[in-house]
Amino acid sequence: RGAPHLDLVVSWLPSHRGIAGNEQCDLEAKQAARGANTPTSFLPEELSGLLRSSKSVSIKQFTAKLKESAARFLAASPRYERLHRIDPSLPSDSF
Repeated sequence: RGAPHLDLVVSWLPSHRGIAGNEQCDLEAKQAARGANTPTSFLPEELSGLLRSSKSVSIKQFTAKLKESAARFLAASPRYERLHRIDPSLPSDSF
């Protein structure tokens, strides 16, 4: 869809026996699982750069950073000690 010039075929194979290149494919898959990466020069242009991130993950990361920043801001406030004596759970996730 997004890369009309990229020709990709995915096939399911019912058995490993008698298939040419199967051992090499298994070896490559094991290396990839261990963290061995393909040099970007061998990859299609669409896969050589940064991949898109999930919207929900981005929102969660942003929210976590915002809460952390708000907690630091509150802790630096001159009123923090007094507020903390009133409610030690501050900053609270409830509000």
